Amino acid sequence: MLGLPKSGKTVGYSGSESWRHIDRLLESNGRHIKIITPFISDYYVDRILKIARKKKVYLLLSGAGKAEEAAVKRLLKRNRSLNLGMIAYLALIVAGLAYLKFYVYAAGVGAIAMFALYYGMVLKPAGTKLFVKIATDRFIHEKLYLSDDTAIVGSANLTYAGTHRNVEHIEVINDPARVDELSLHFDGLWGRY
Repeated sequence: MLGLPKSGKTVGYSGSESWRHIDRLLESNGRHIKIITPFISDYYVDRILKIARKKKVYLLLSGAGKAEEAAVKRLLKRNRSLNLGMIAYLALIVAGLAYLKFYVYAAGVGAIAMFALYYGMVLKPAGTKLFVKIATDRFIHEKLYLSDDTAIVGSANLTYAGTHRNVEHIEVINDPARVDELSLHFDGLWGRY
């Protein structure tokens, strides 16, 4: 069994068993998980949805990542009903305001709110603590996996092949200063999209 490095340490791993480290990070007891990956497969969509019932998961994907398109569509399909439900709620508010003779104002505000909600909102499947953003202006190729006290960087995509079959190189980092630095890097990218 591969162990995680002790606090303040970094361990490199090359091989076809990156999943041992990545899965351990995903299942860690921390408050949240932050992930940047261009590709995600059905295998990890299922795992992430399960984990997101217990703790917050922030997932930043690249919209240009087409290889696992079906998995991303399945993940986003779970989000669509929540978005449509919120839009329907806003539409009822707009209709109520319009009834009160504020229809011009209400229609304008409602249209802007619905557009912003539908296109700019963080996607969040109902019943989970999963937050998804998709970078559409450029291809994000980096892979970063963060928990409260561990970071993993390297070449392994969040796909079954990327973690179980391909020969990949990852660095498992338990240095608190470096983990904080990588968390700030994630937050900067998250804020951009």
